Amino acid sequence: MRPREFKQSMRDVLYLRRTGAPLHALSRYFPSRFGHAPVALQTYTELAVCYQARLSNLQTSNAWFTKNLPIWLSILAKWEKRLPESPPKHGLEIGSWEGVSAHFILSRMNSLHLTCVDTFEGADEHKNSESASSSLGLIEDRFDRNLSEFAQVGRLTKEKTTSHSFLANCKKTYDFIYIDGSHHAPAVVCDAMLAWQRLNSGGLMIFDDYLWKFYSHELDNPASAINYFLKLVKNESQILFLWEQVFLLKQNPEESA
Repeated sequence: MRPREFKQSMRDVLYLRRTGAPLHALSRYFPSRFGHAPVALQTYTELAVCYQARLSNLQTSNAWFTKNLPIWLSILAKWEKRLPESPPKHGLEIGSWEGVSAHFILSRMNSLHLTCVDTFEGADEHKNSESASSSLGLIEDRFDRNLSEFAQVGRLTKEKTTSHSFLANCKKTYDFIYIDGSHHAPAVVCDAMLAWQRLNSGGLMIFDDYLWKFYSHELDNPASAINYFLKLVKNESQILFLWEQVFLLKQNPEESA
């Protein structure tokens, strides 16, 4: 571990402790960052480049998602080995922006139908950023264009509404859920709790921006919400990866014991 990496990791751990990370979550930080991440980078870089080339053809204003491709490819491969013979059928994405992550998910899991929930109005960080706010009027159009190939074959459902409204009225269950909507802690907790109820046993839930800091009050950021949620579901979940994102497997309590 390089001195610079060590200092950053110590800052991360202290931040996670201040935001209430439980010990079973903290214990996954170092294996994920210095064990799993380098292995994923070495093993899946070439495949990630292929997906990245596809994603580069989309209409986007940023490349936030693509840096995580090796980790996603690695975790998805391991998760699918745990599943029964039938592959995941139904996925849910809370917060889609211009559709880059949705495009990857649908490309990677080619039997999956994905429901994307977004207001397409942006969150606090977009409204307070000159570069992001200038693109807000184009977000939904870019999403539609980027995902048209999947919408045309019936693999995509777009729900233009708030995550709370959608989840509070949702009756379906999902094999896969990606949460990247509002990053304000109360909203993240709400999304997590409601979405967890709709996730099938053996399903995978992913949180984005675990270490992301936007709000000056630390407990307003996603980490505090995710940490609280991890405590609540400790007996029915397994943390597969925890660093800048969190990958969480839903299990029966007996399986987690």
